[in-house]
Amino acid sequence: MDHRAVDDISKQIESGEAPESLWSWKIIPVAIVTALILSALIHQLGGMAEFGGVIRHARWEWLAVAGAIVCFSLFVITARFRVVVQAIGYRPGMAKLFQAVVAVWPLGFLLPSRSNDLFRAYILRDDLPGWKCIGALLAERAVDLQTLVLFSAVGCLLLGLWIPGALAIVAWLSGWGLLWFLHRWAGRVVRWKAVSRFRDKLEALSAAFDVLKQNPRALLIVQAISMLAWGNITILMVVLCAMYGVEVSWMMIMAFWPVALVVGMLPITVAGLGTRDAAFVALLTVSHSALVEADVVAVTMTYALVTMVLPSLLGTPFLARSLMARSDRQ
Repeated sequence: MDHRAVDDISKQIESGEAPESLWSWKIIPVAIVTALILSALIHQLGGMAEFGGVIRHARWEWLAVAGAIVCFSLFVITARFRVVVQAIGYRPGMAKLFQAVVAVWPLGFLLPSRSNDLFRAYILRDDLPGWKCIGALLAERAVDLQTLVLFSAVGCLLLGLWIPGALAIVAWLSGWGLLWFLHRWAGRVVRWKAVSRFRDKLEALSAAFDVLKQNPRALLIVQAISMLAWGNITILMVVLCAMYGVEVSWMMIMAFWPVALVVGMLPITVAGLGTRDAAFVALLTVSHSALVEADVVAVTMTYALVTMVLPSLLGTPFLARSLMARSDRQ
């Protein structure tokens, strides 16, 4: 990214302006790839007729339970973000933070690779400096990803998969080592003359990492809330498996679903659709050959439905209000 691009982003964050457009043309090739992967996956599993049969025989009463779990997860995510924000010295109300968390959800259909989360900085522009908000978000995401890796490691060890479990633990320890190295390296970079014009922004961006490093209690709280969040997601997957009659243990979900989620983070499909499903099917069928693959895909697609559509419906009014407030200011 060149200096002019950085300046443009800086001005938008500091002035509290939203981008001119919330839509990115980059989502078009991503949407095409998503459609192709999903079509190929369903065709491989027997076509739409078999997949439709799976959907028709679902126990739809479980969907209400899944929706309640997702709503609870949104409050857990908000609580985690609040701990990080409070650690850097700001006190937005829980209601305002919840609005910021859910308002960005609809943008996940328009912007690739979870870049929609950065819009929180605009929604919280009156309560939190933009670069510090983005830094808090990055710190939260870093801890969250580490927790996801740890969950997979524990699940593998519970299943007796010692080598994958050991590799996951190595990845978890390496992740913390990488974060420590990047933080230490960033502390040196901000003193370089070449980046002096961005020093204030870089320091604001790294504020959350600084605080979490110096405050182990806050870091442990964020880690504990992340464990609760992923435990909640594990329960959600158990419920969805029961909905379609898929006999998968919670330990298998704990071991393999985090891996599928990490694969789904690759910015090649919309919200991880297709890549996440294919990865989970592959992992489960290797270790559980009796599973019907179409049933598993139904589970993963319903997961996408309840974790994307429901929060988006909740967040749309808050997003609309933020955009109308922007229009009023202009």
